[in-house]
Amino acid sequence: MDKMQGGDIKVENRFTKWFDNFWYHYKWTTIGIVFALFVIIVCTLQMCEKEKVDIYVMYGGPDVVEGEQLTNFRAALKAVLPEDFNGDGEKYADVVANFIMSKDEIEEAHKEHVGTETTDDFYIDPTFMSQNKQKFDNLIVAGEYSVCFLSPYLYEEVKAANGFMPLAEIFEEMPEGAIDEYGLRLLETDFGSYFPGVNELPPDTILCMRRIGTLSSFLNKGATEKTYEKSNKLFRAIVDYEAPND
Repeated sequence: MDKMQGGDIKVENRFTKWFDNFWYHYKWTTIGIVFALFVIIVCTLQMCEKEKVDIYVMYGGPDVVEGEQLTNFRAALKAVLPEDFNGDGEKYADVVANFIMSKDEIEEAHKEHVGTETTDDFYIDPTFMSQNKQKFDNLIVAGEYSVCFLSPYLYEEVKAANGFMPLAEIFEEMPEGAIDEYGLRLLETDFGSYFPGVNELPPDTILCMRRIGTLSSFLNKGATEKTYEKSNKLFRAIVDYEAPND
């Protein structure tokens, strides 16, 4: 008696057949919808986070601002923030930090490590540094962040591009600590010398005010001007701050 040849056993049900047919006809449409939903969810979460922040400031320089220093930096800004800009009952300013070193700063840092236990471990990835610099340049062009704490290297680059608001257009009298018509030596302000986190920044850090960016003003003039006015108030509060006498 001949035996029956074995074969694959395929079990189908209505759902499997329906899904196969649906996927065949609407595969790319489904993928597009799922992707769109993902983008919406991510953007919504980011917007919820932004709604908690009254204002952002930007740091650019050779200091890695993170951990306790970043927490203290935020606390210092909160202490001088003149008002709750978004009206949520909490004052909160955040810091957009950009770790950037010039070639001279890298060479100087390398010299400081020569002969120490960290000589062999000292290395600055040029690709990483280039990416950070490009990110900083994009943020400056966009003009979204107005109050800036910058290294002399970055300050001079932005100043050469006419990127700062003159101090004379912000204050009736030129503030103490001004190094030129646009910037102040942060450490020579009470804010820069008094608050932990801020007074840990490099001693040559410069406090300055980005003028309204052409790009952001063009895209959303009304919102840009409102945000700039908030930044202007914070900048004046930082410069005018007087540390308590112990």
